[in-house]
Amino acid sequence: MVPVCIQFCEDALSPVEVRSVVQSLDEDRVQLVSLRGCRVSDQDFERICESVGRSRSLLQLHLSLGLVSGPDRTRDLARALLRNRICLCLSLHGNALAAPDALVRSLALHPALLSLDLGDCSLSDQTLEQVCGLLPPDGARPGLKELTLSSNPAVSARGWTRLCVAVAHSSQLRVLRLDYNALGDRVAEMLAVAVASSRTLETLDLEGTGLTNTSAQNRISPEIQTEIQDLLSETDDEPIRERRRQQPPVQRREAGSAVRPLSGNRTDPHTVLLTSGLGDSLLDETQM
Repeated sequence: MVPVCIQFCEDALSPVEVRSVVQSLDEDRVQLVSLRGCRVSDQDFERICESVGRSRSLLQLHLSLGLVSGPDRTRDLARALLRNRICLCLSLHGNALAAPDALVRSLALHPALLSLDLGDCSLSDQTLEQVCGLLPPDGARPGLKELTLSSNPAVSARGWTRLCVAVAHSSQLRVLRLDYNALGDRVAEMLAVAVASSRTLETLDLEGTGLTNTSAQNRISPEIQTEIQDLLSETDDEPIRERRRQQPPVQRREAGSAVRPLSGNRTDPHTVLLTSGLGDSLLDETQM
């Protein structure tokens, strides 16, 4: 049977339409459900989430533009993702997430999730630090391959620094989108170190992040290197610290050289495609 793709955009879902979504999920006939800016009652949203939890066919779930409104809906989704074991891609773009802690904890326990979009979700430093747990250190366990954090202005430089440390030691991350965040040159220096350390990152989206020519011309300052080393030393994982001590130190690089275009034969682990657009998506690899 050909998999079903269900998509609604800016509609008020009728009881018949909600029943169709629920039935398709319960019968394992749908691989993609996309509800963008839709109006759904709390009861119907809970029903959809319950079916998401039971589904054994759903690969992509898009609940964008205000659909996950309020702590109750966030918890409904968190419970669904604790039961779901197959979804590869989750997009929550454009939801001002309330009570996000339970949601991030459920995502950390999900065995299959590869792509996560938390763009424009009003993330805080605390929530971003929890999201960093979805980028486990090299060799620890599988983690995200694609992460979108566009337009989260409440995150401070400290929060972005934590992310840089996680990216540097992530075992799988290939695509990172940070567009439309006020990063500035200081965070760019930290990103340069993260990019130089990562062995998997291929695409980094920095459109509208306030970077200047300084980011591409200056060497990484000793102060930034010390700050990152201090954060690295806070890890509780002794084997990871031991492996890090045994590795040769990364030579100081110009920030611009850490984000040069991706080559055709990717033998250099530090080559990264710096893009101002969305770039290629991991979702293109998902066979529908």
